[in-house]
Amino acid sequence: MENLNVERGELRRKPMRFKNIKEPFNHLRWNFTKLHENEILLYLRCEDRPISEDALDRHVIAVNASPLERDHSLIIPAINKCLPQVLTPTAIRIAADVMLLVADDSFNILFNSLLGQASVNHLHMHCLYWPYESDLIYRRFETLNDLSNVYIIEPPHWICSAFAFQLTNISEYDTFLR
Repeated sequence: MENLNVERGELRRKPMRFKNIKEPFNHLRWNFTKLHENEILLYLRCEDRPISEDALDRHVIAVNASPLERDHSLIIPAINKCLPQVLTPTAIRIAADVMLLVADDSFNILFNSLLGQASVNHLHMHCLYWPYESDLIYRRFETLNDLSNVYIIEPPHWICSAFAFQLTNISEYDTFLR
């Protein structure tokens, strides 16, 4: 598959350089609190099961200024807390909830760390439809330790280390989130 996406090169915010996978959030650098209101597509809230303990947390889905593909947007958990780009249980919960709301097998939610080409050190995930064949789907992932729903793939089986979460049955939702 080839795809010319001129806008990604022209509109993309200048990526920052990182030296560590876990760097502290820096308010002086560009972050998602600087989004314009028209870049926020929607606010996420679950009335029967709050997403987080803090009622003031604002979880958003926002426009991606440099999309890989049409409809590529960003999920930003607790945007107001200014968390660094490190995956949290709340982020995993939001990703699981959003995945359960979308009934399309080509929909994906992705996370990349600071050393995995993340361009902003503010917790976010990517959501996009990817209707193309992916070699990664056919690769063999190994179960990570004793966690039955967390899988890992590492070189030489893939170009870099990656992990995946899989919820196989909605009745296991609470266990999955632990």
